[in-house]
Amino acid sequence: MILKKLNGKQFTELITNGALNLRANYEEVDNLNVFPVPDGDTGTNMCRTIEGGVNAISKLDTESIGEVAKELSKGTLMSARGNSGVILSQIFRGICKGLLDKETVDATQLAEAYKLGVKQAYNSVVTPVEGTILTVFREATEYACKNIKKTSTINEFYELHLKQALKTLKNTKELLPVLKEADVIDSGGCGYVYIVKGIVKFLDGEKIEATLSQENEKEGSAPAMDFSAFGADDILKFGYCTEFILRLQNSKVDVKNFDVQTIIDVLNDEELGYVVETQIRAMDNVIDLNYYSVPFAEVTNKKYRAIGLGTSGYHHMLANNRIHWTSDEHLDFADKVYERINYHAIKASMTIAKDKGKYSVFNGSEWDT
Repeated sequence: MILKKLNGKQFTELITNGALNLRANYEEVDNLNVFPVPDGDTGTNMCRTIEGGVNAISKLDTESIGEVAKELSKGTLMSARGNSGVILSQIFRGICKGLLDKETVDATQLAEAYKLGVKQAYNSVVTPVEGTILTVFREATEYACKNIKKTSTINEFYELHLKQALKTLKNTKELLPVLKEADVIDSGGCGYVYIVKGIVKFLDGEKIEATLSQENEKEGSAPAMDFSAFGADDILKFGYCTEFILRLQNSKVDVKNFDVQTIIDVLNDEELGYVVETQIRAMDNVIDLNYYSVPFAEVTNKKYRAIGLGTSGYHHMLANNRIHWTSDEHLDFADKVYERINYHAIKASMTIAKDKGKYSVFNGSEWDT
């Protein structure tokens, strides 16, 4: 298959084959995992991340690469697991930004989109470390962009991209001391190479024979809870909630000069949806992962799965929009902002329920309408 232009359906096929190739080799990637934490799950996390993107685009009926890119970006972001998974989601997010509003792209346009992927990935990491997936993706993109011409095919772009990715991956152990000490290549970079290999294989006519996991495989599922300690006729006098506190660390950010606006400036409805769903998913996961010093808190949290979603820096947002606290404009503004937050929170909860199933006492509750 020689492609001069790439449309949405073809892009879906390429990404799917890349995900399938990673799925077929994820255990090898897991075994390479020594940086940043030797927890042996890089391949697994990257699989879950890209498979979330594939699940989001697999049933789309469109040939617009821009429409496919939008859903792929959201799918990988919402499914991102671990350090390499988050970086992979940001790579795709940058690439997809370059594909929005396009029906098809040629090799040079695809190259420009990949450049945005490099920028997005590096900007998403406070302290980028070379010798990782970042380096593999960046050098592969730079090499491909440098060597393609206006007459180049999509095939040539990915072949060039893979050629340099393999070369850089082999060199990662020379760039990162912990890899050299363990005598291994970078696991995240290896996972990314398997994705690109899958893409090139599809262009060469080879479809990978493997099975994608469901987005929410019950990995490490919490043991079943005994809810008998709190029955339907009991009265809840004290509630327990799950909260997040953001601790800025000097080793990661400039705490003294940190601009809270980088966190609170989320007025675009699409971006707001991303942020709210990410937080809802994170807090729901904490319910299962949390350590409970009070047994009753564990019972109520896992029975009702209640979370609290608040806002930080609201006064900064008002000041930024030149809105006085006591004005009618403020009332209208608050209605608008919190209505959207509420909408996205409920929508995210519905999505989680589809993935994980409803919480144990949903039937007969006020939500059961």
